[in-house]
Amino acid sequence: MFEVITIKTDGLGVTAEDVNRLKLSLDRQRSLSNDGMTIARLSVFTDDATGIDAGIRIIPLMKDAEIIHDEWYKLLLWDGDMKGLSDHTKCTILDAQIVASDMCTSVIYEGLPSAGTTTECNFSFTDEETKWITENNTSFLYQERNWMEEGTTTHFPHFTGFVQGDCKYLIEDFLADKAGVQAKYGNNVQQYIEDKIAEHNGMIINTGHGMVGTYKINDELGNMALNQLWETNVRPSFPDEWRGLGGDMQAKFIEFEHEYRTITKQTSFLYLDGDDDPQTDRYLQLWVL
Repeated sequence: MFEVITIKTDGLGVTAEDVNRLKLSLDRQRSLSNDGMTIARLSVFTDDATGIDAGIRIIPLMKDAEIIHDEWYKLLLWDGDMKGLSDHTKCTILDAQIVASDMCTSVIYEGLPSAGTTTECNFSFTDEETKWITENNTSFLYQERNWMEEGTTTHFPHFTGFVQGDCKYLIEDFLADKAGVQAKYGNNVQQYIEDKIAEHNGMIINTGHGMVGTYKINDELGNMALNQLWETNVRPSFPDEWRGLGGDMQAKFIEFEHEYRTITKQTSFLYLDGDDDPQTDRYLQLWVL
């Protein structure tokens, strides 16, 4: 079974409604079950399960006085033994502000390689890469390139795939110096992850370009800017990385006034950015939620 995990705390600004909306979007795509068979399990790592819909597994989160920024609780998910997440299981961490859509199921089921191997996976490696991976017992993450140019990290922080049992240095190094890590990185967990992956000879495997995207709630100018970044940073990768089954490769990232296009079919996970209630954004109400 595949594991999908999200995190809810007040410090993250995540509500039960956010978590329930994520589950609804996954159910709409039949990502968690099909024909009565459970294929993937959605869990929420939280210190307050009030209002969470039935069918979402609760992983209890115990607050730690030494963790100043709640973003760092994400790293605790690499300790699968304490979270009921079995070794060698494919895990996908999704921010609760994500809405899943077309073809998200195939991404959740994507077969990542286990540490030090390049077999029994859906990715290709050169002979040189295979040799290096074997010699360094390389561990893997699966993330989207930061085509939205948000912050300074190379990859987008709101979607992370990994094989449980691998990359444990992420949590071990953090727990060894919680104060020092937070003093250095603040709440920028993604930068810490990227630095540690490089330090430990790990590898971040890129998702298909544009598979994860951002929508800025009630901010049309911000979304128009994202459309331009799509043209600059994503479109040049087409047709090689196009995967938008049933969509138009020529479409913009977000179409506002087209007769049938809305969000590009290339994007399977749409992160809703902003403090406003998504229900107050008419476009989101019509075409996304």
